[in-house]
Order: sequence, then structure tokens, then C-alpha cells
Amino acid sequence: MMSQELELHGTLQLRSAALEDAEELQTYCFPDQSVQEVTDHLAEDLEKRNRDEVYRIVAETGGHSIGQVRIERSVLENTTATIGDLKVLAPFRAFGVSTMLIEYAEQLAKDNGVQSLEIELSVSERSVIEAYRKWGYKERQTVVLEKFFNGTQMDEDTDPIEGTDQDGDADQIEFEVNEFNTDEEVTDV
Repeated sequence: MMSQELELHGTLQLRSAALEDAEELQTYCFPDQSVQEVTDHLAEDLEKRNRDEVYRIVAETGGHSIGQVRIERSVLENTTATIGDLKVLAPFRAFGVSTMLIEYAEQLAKDNGVQSLEIELSVSERSVIEAYRKWGYKERQTVVLEKFFNGTQMDEDTDPIEGTDQDGDADQIEFEVNEFNTDEEVTDV
């Protein structure tokens, strides 16, 4: 078996995304979306960038947008932002493009007053979780509770509220307190 060594030279540029990146981002990063969908999302992000709410960074080499990452500030806490949509064309992952995008995004966030970056991932995304751990991200112990409703109806196991106002002007619940003991411990739930 014959082996051959190749020496590759190239330049990687990390820069802010532009609307002209949409077609290549669709091809290389978001093939499951249409060009129009990627263009629309990118246009929204560029508008938010003007308000300092979103930063989308593109990795470009050889004149082609081959990767990207996105940071969005929290609406509630301006010094916190979410990092995500890290996408890099497969052959370039071996060259550390993902790491370079993350490092660039973190520096950009710091330079713009962001004090913490967060990412929410599903437990099934083990390889992504491990990559972010490698980049210094730590798990936060939180519990996410979720309740689903079928359309506008509540689930069958949920009791409807009885004693509501029949004319629909206001919701009222009638109740009666028979006994009140001040020695009992108070709880939030």
C-alpha cells in the first residue's frame, strides 16, 4: 500500500456574516433548509446585528463560506448571550475551524459586554456536549419541566376549574376556609 503526504496551505478568514453568504451557508452548513429560509434568517440576524442583539460569524476560505456560529443576547439579561448554530463543512473540522469560530465568537462577545455564554443542548447530543466541555463550558444543574396541551384543550388528566363565571366576563373560583392553623409550616407549593 502506497502512502502519500500532502501539504495544504490556505487562509481562513473569520468575519461578520453578510447577506451574500446565504447561498453558500445553505449549501455547506444548512442543506436541510432552502436558500430562501437561510436568506430570511440571515436577513433577520443582520437587522438584529444593527441593534447589537445578534452576532453571526462566518469562516471563509478560498472565497467560500464554509462555517458559521451565532450569538444572541438574552432579552432579559443584556450581559448573557446564547451561542449556537455552530456549523462547519465536514472536511474543515479536522483543521480546528470549529474551535477557531468558538474562540472568535467568545472574544467578540466579551468585547461587546457579554459576561456569559450559554448553550442549551439535548442530552442525546453527546459529541456536541463533549466539544463544548473541551472549550471550557460547564453544565448548569437545571431541571426543565414541560407540559403539553392538545390545541386549546387541556390534557384529560387535568381537572377543569369548577365554579367559573357563566357569562365569561371574569374567572372566579369560590372556596371556603374552614380552619386556619398558624403553627403549620408554610411552603411555596
